[in-house]
Amino acid sequence: MFADRIENLKLYIPYNEKIKVVCDYLAKTDIHALEVGKYDIGEGVRVVVNAFTPKTREAARWETHKKYIDLQYLIEGDESMGYLPVEEVEEAEYDAEKDVSHPTPKAGASVSEIALTTGCFAFLEPRDAHRPSVKLHADASKKLIFKIPV
Repeated sequence: MFADRIENLKLYIPYNEKIKVVCDYLAKTDIHALEVGKYDIGEGVRVVVNAFTPKTREAARWETHKKYIDLQYLIEGDESMGYLPVEEVEEAEYDAEKDVSHPTPKAGASVSEIALTTGCFAFLEPRDAHRPSVKLHADASKKLIFKIPV
């Protein structure tokens, strides 16, 4: 996992060439006019526009993915996101159609938390278990979740 400000996203293209697809999309799109939903943006990349009410840590679910990298970009509000290496969560049933499992941390796992504010993104690979959408300060938030094929 890595996180940064969206204006630095282009710096990561050498790490994963599909980030260029995301950068090109962001350069030509009025992101604040996007309605909640899912959109294909090219080269197998899609974006999920998600408006949400942040949850308590207890109510938020952990997730992992196998087929897609998540690039989660906060465009309104904020959130706290928990992070663990996938080796530190219990195996959970995997839904191949939705590309998600909802594991729980193993006993003794040391959860890292990152604060994502408007204009920040987190890049989460299949090796990164994460617990998004935890309340930080805002009562409502909106983000773009880019699904980048592995």
